Amino acid sequence: MQATIWNPENLKQPLVTGEAEVTEWVHAAKGAPRFRVVFITQGVPDNDLAQYKDRVLYIALEDGRQAKVQVQYTSTLPSGIITTLRVLSGWEERLVG
Repeated sequence: MQATIWNPENLKQPLVTGEAEVTEWVHAAKGAPRFRVVFITQGVPDNDLAQYKDRVLYIALEDGRQAKVQVQYTSTLPSGIITTLRVLSGWEERLVG
């Protein structure tokens, strides 16, 4: 599904848009659901998400879900960039527009 990543310090313009795949599992010790997002951009985006690795960003999915995320890993592919994002909050928050 399509997704947009935003810098909370500048909500006027998104950082990058691309395809997102959400993975959910249950944390064994706490019994609570956890989420990861694999985010893929085609080509090289104007903003490299690797430079935001220690900062909280916002993600908005095309189905309306939004959450706070943090970059865990980025890698260059022949066709673009793949980024793994850790979801820091639940999906119920309304963060962007």
